[in-house]
Amino acid sequence: MGYSVEYIEESAEKLYTLYRAKRHHDSPALDIQHLHRDLGGTIYVVDGSWDEMTVTDYTLNPDTQQWENVRFETYLPYCGDRELKSGVVINRNNRFRLAHSIGHLYLHFLPNKNPAPQTVYRTGRSPEQSEAHHFAAALIMPQQAFTHHWHNTTGGDLLKQSELFGTAIRYAYPRAIQLGLIT
Repeated sequence: MGYSVEYIEESAEKLYTLYRAKRHHDSPALDIQHLHRDLGGTIYVVDGSWDEMTVTDYTLNPDTQQWENVRFETYLPYCGDRELKSGVVINRNNRFRLAHSIGHLYLHFLPNKNPAPQTVYRTGRSPEQSEAHHFAAALIMPQQAFTHHWHNTTGGDLLKQSELFGTAIRYAYPRAIQLGLIT
């Protein structure tokens, strides 16, 4: 589709802001698991699956041309028994993967009026994967909140920043570079 960086940032930030207003809490970390569920998603923890997300059910309203009753499944790699604790995805890599699936949903499925079921795969490099990755970073580490906490809460400590936003350093580091916080 070829979305601009600005469009991806704005779309992710808008979703973050709307969802935070609906489910406010003190931490800047987005409750990505609840957001995924509220959008119609189901999470499966599997061993050895290469598919990332499958859109399984939806209705296109003929009057508004908007999707309704969207149902999709995200498949996460099994990361040990801690991952299944209380049914909560606590692995920071899998939190990012959920945001990545939401990125595909918002950028590549919802704008596309194709009625056929769609599956997105984890393997390979493509513009769509890069866009979903950027959306995920902007969704769980939105520019305004990330920059604010970088300067006022964590003092630029990357480990503290990644913990605050519930993501792995491997995702927080490039986000800090992207936002000009690290050269």
